[in-house]
Amino acid sequence: MQEAGREALAEVLRAARERGEIAERCDPHAVAAFLVTFLNGLLVSSKITPDARSLEPLIDVALTTLD
Repeated sequence: MQEAGREALAEVLRAARERGEIAERCDPHAVAAFLVTFLNGLLVSSKITPDARSLEPLIDVALTTLD
């Protein structure tokens, strides 16, 4: 299941790159794999740190991969 989700995300990222919405240097497959891995880690972290506001800076950092 995770592979299908990663592939779907890679396709969305590829289209976004073609439209100029994310940086040209972004490899859609690598960024998709990173984001899926990051989200899995975020899920674990949210169990340990239930305060969502403390996790928001991490999300901001992850999203810089698209700049």
